[in-house]
Amino acid sequence: MPLSRPAPGLRLPPRCARRRPVLAPLSLLLVSTWAQAAVFIPNSPADPPTGGPERADRDEPAASTGTEPLGSGIQWRLGPWRLGGTASLDLRHLRQDGGLRSSSRLLMADVDAASYIWQPWFAQLNLGLGFIVGQSRDSSLAGTADNATGGSRALTGRIGLSVFPASRFPFEVRADVSDSRGDGLALVSDQRSRRLSLSQGWRPVQGNDQLQLQLDHSTLHSGPLRDTLLTLSATAVRQLPQHQFEVGLSHVAHERDEHGESNRLSSLRLHHGFHPHGGLQVETLVSWHRAQFARVDQTLGSDTRQLASFATWRPTDWRWLPAGGMPLVAASLRWVQLSTTGADELGNRSGSDGINASLGVSHDWGGSWRASLSGSASWLRSGQAPVSHAFNASALLSWSPPGWSFGEWRYMPNAVLNTALGVDSLQGQRRQIGLQGGHSLSRDIAMSPVTRLTWTLTQTAATLLESSQRSAASGLAHALGISWQSIGTTGGQSYAALSVSDSRTFGETRGSFTLLNLQLSQRMPLGRYASWSANGTVQASRNVSVELDPFTGLQRRLAPGWQPFYSISASYEQQRVFDVPRLRAVLLLGGTSQQLEQRALGDIDAPRERLSASAEARLEYTVGRLEARLAARAARVDGRLVAAIQARLQRRF
Repeated sequence: MPLSRPAPGLRLPPRCARRRPVLAPLSLLLVSTWAQAAVFIPNSPADPPTGGPERADRDEPAASTGTEPLGSGIQWRLGPWRLGGTASLDLRHLRQDGGLRSSSRLLMADVDAASYIWQPWFAQLNLGLGFIVGQSRDSSLAGTADNATGGSRALTGRIGLSVFPASRFPFEVRADVSDSRGDGLALVSDQRSRRLSLSQGWRPVQGNDQLQLQLDHSTLHSGPLRDTLLTLSATAVRQLPQHQFEVGLSHVAHERDEHGESNRLSSLRLHHGFHPHGGLQVETLVSWHRAQFARVDQTLGSDTRQLASFATWRPTDWRWLPAGGMPLVAASLRWVQLSTTGADELGNRSGSDGINASLGVSHDWGGSWRASLSGSASWLRSGQAPVSHAFNASALLSWSPPGWSFGEWRYMPNAVLNTALGVDSLQGQRRQIGLQGGHSLSRDIAMSPVTRLTWTLTQTAATLLESSQRSAASGLAHALGISWQSIGTTGGQSYAALSVSDSRTFGETRGSFTLLNLQLSQRMPLGRYASWSANGTVQASRNVSVELDPFTGLQRRLAPGWQPFYSISASYEQQRVFDVPRLRAVLLLGGTSQQLEQRALGDIDAPRERLSASAEARLEYTVGRLEARLAARAARVDGRLVAAIQARLQRRF
């Protein structure tokens, strides 16, 4: 039955009430019908968006007065529109390595509108529309009669719909078409992007159960090149008094035309937790991971399947053990299968699979002593090699007292004695016995009420004798850590930390490992209107090959050479340049040796190009809704140096 007028208490503003009803999208109809959260009886208040009754007799139909029409009560009408937007004029000049120069003039405008359907908690709608008109000149084309200058036009748009945004089952869909020229001082090649995002969540009225689904599709166009990324993730959690179930699914598909790249990452994870009481916990995990990397005529891939179960049990009635608590029993069972695809045309596949089971018990007493006993059995098959069976048993006794304090000094010793016996069907019998001891000395110095200096010195020595080695392997490790932090009276904060660690091994072969790490952080106000901050991390490590590590008892081979890493950022901000109100200056510096965000690994917000270093200076002036900006930026993008200057005049309305 058509609605002749809104239900009492839910009337829209007069301007919106005169509008004719519009039909909602099919997806909105399905969502509202499935949720049944917006349907209510006339003459009674609607349920809040999070569900839950507001009346004790909500299941009893309200008596009709005969004057109100029957219906669901939903008014398919839009609320008042909120409008806003910007109009901008840009002048830009770009210079790259090799003397390539380009300049452009851009006229940009954007209009944004927001409204809601029936009620703000029911469905919210956001729209946006813009255009870019530009004229550019490239110095590389100046010597030709054609294409020395060129013009371009582009449209941008946005749309977003949120259904029940504040409820237990929010749904959101967003679509966006944008142009990099409208994002500010861009240094990369001009590109257009398209993105579609869908998300759906659900949780019950009570409990911690939840369901979340997220889908994102992004496409970047830069001339004839295209970069496409699709990400899908879904998680579901179900919690019971003694059980917890969790399901996780993710898929990443990335394609890039520049080098014919194509990446696929898929995973499925099933987890079950069983906690009947405080002393017993069982965790079971089933996972599947598939990775495929293709480039031109080369393809690499791997497929991993795993089933693992881990259980811990702490009994409460073992009275015959020494005082100090009950023992902890741990058991695990793991099955792993790995297959790989080669890079040749035939796509040869090789793989391995194995099973491992272990059982161990540990007990603490006296607050300083711990003893443990464990055993494991494994079965391994790799390619065409013979099947390997292995059995291992180990015992460990450790001593780690709480330590002693002498004024501002604190001293903590520790010692570990371990033995191991292993039998391998391919390598025969293997026996180990090792002794490890160490101590640390630390001091916390309060240099002032707001400044503190802390330093720690650690020394560890170990020796290990193995039946397969002609002589014992020994090692000596040192570590020094110093940190300093201060809080200024004017609100500034400073922090600095330096750590140096070095380990040396001796025996049939020699090896060393060195790690240096420096961290700096500073935030300092320079008066009422100015402040600056800096953050940096510098790290370097050096490995030299060693066959037997006396600290872990494992055999390893490491390539020599220093491996540096750094990440730095700094900023300066002045809110009142030359004592002129609303005249703001900003200086930004940044650099990193590694790109942590990559679209190929599923980061949909990662940049297409690798930006390793950047320096930017901006001067901004605001008068009412009018904004003026003068900016300069230089950066290293994909190994090449790019510099740009921009002047922008923008009006908000």
